[in-house]
Amino acid sequence: MTKEPNVRAIKEIPRRLDLVALELRRVFRGLVSGELRWPLYLWGRVGTGKTLAALCLHDHVPEARYVTVERLADTVVAKDEGEWGRLREHRLVVLDELGARQRDTDLHYTAIQRLADIRECRNRVAVYVSNLSVAKLAALYDDRIASRLSCGTRFELKGDDRRRLSIQDGR
Repeated sequence: MTKEPNVRAIKEIPRRLDLVALELRRVFRGLVSGELRWPLYLWGRVGTGKTLAALCLHDHVPEARYVTVERLADTVVAKDEGEWGRLREHRLVVLDELGARQRDTDLHYTAIQRLADIRECRNRVAVYVSNLSVAKLAALYDDRIASRLSCGTRFELKGDDRRRLSIQDGR
C-alpha cells in the first residue's frame, strides 16, 4: 500500500496563500462564504500550482485529508474501511492526480466513484485536482464521473510550469 506523506509536515513545499493566484483566492473565499458551490474542480497544465493551491486550502481546514488517486486505489485493494471512514468524516478532502497517468484502470474508477459518492451523500466538501479539462476527464473515465467531480465550481490555472521557471531562475 502506498503511504501518503503527512502533507502538513512537508517543510520543503512553500505553502503560503500569497503564492496562490489572486483569482483563485477569490474563488476560495466564495466557496467558504457559500457564494460558490462545492466541489471545486481545479485543473490546468503541469506545474501551474494546482496542488500548492489545494494544499493551502487544506492547511486552513482543521479536519482535512489529502489523498492521491493511487492511494485511493490502494485503499480499495486493501479493503481499508477505516480509511474510507476518515474520508467520509473529514470536513474537506483533496483528491489529487486525477488522470495523471491517463491510463487509469477500473480500480481507479471504482475508487474515485466511491469517494465522490461518500462526499456527496454526506454533503461534505472536496477539491478535485487534475491536469485534465472536464471534457478530457469524461473521455478518460466517463460523463458520470466528470459530472460528479465538476458539478460545483471549476477553475483552470493557466501559465507556465512554475517548477521549471524556479529552476531556471536558480531558486
